[in-house]
Amino acid sequence: NGNIVNAGELKQMLAQYGCSFAATTDSEVISALIAYEIVRNKDLQTAVTAAVRQLRGAFSLIVLSSDGSMVAVRDGWGFRPLCLGKNEHGYAFASESCALDSAGFRFVRDIEPGEMAVVGPNGDFSCREILEKDNRGLCIFEYVYFARPDSVIDGLSVYQARYNMGAQLAREYPVEADL
Repeated sequence: NGNIVNAGELKQMLAQYGCSFAATTDSEVISALIAYEIVRNKDLQTAVTAAVRQLRGAFSLIVLSSDGSMVAVRDGWGFRPLCLGKNEHGYAFASESCALDSAGFRFVRDIEPGEMAVVGPNGDFSCREILEKDNRGLCIFEYVYFARPDSVIDGLSVYQARYNMGAQLAREYPVEADL
């Protein structure tokens, strides 16, 4: 989820190393970059760290490994949401808390900007900051348009945010209306 503003540059760099591309998405560039870093570093967490440090823009990533590991990373600004859930079977990550609810997971917390969270193949959980936290800057469209009203993003109910924005709009631009 996101928009990588330097995806074109990264694609050109990776093409020089022999990577081929079939699509035009940021996701394809990110997956190729992570694969390239895995070949160089031989370790998923090190590779993901090296890859995301090269990304410029907004993103939330969830990387699944063949050994059963999951790695989740949120950009340093926190432009895109990412949250963690848990149930008796293990952990889950989602861009919205309502997705966790509907899948039977209890919301635990938001992944912080610049944070990498890892669920190992045995279900062990760890997290650490891997990107410098920039000025926080959640995309307003998460609250206005993208997210479902029953989600909570960074501790704020999407429904309540929309209600508050409507109230502020009515204060700033009052009109006589019946709806």
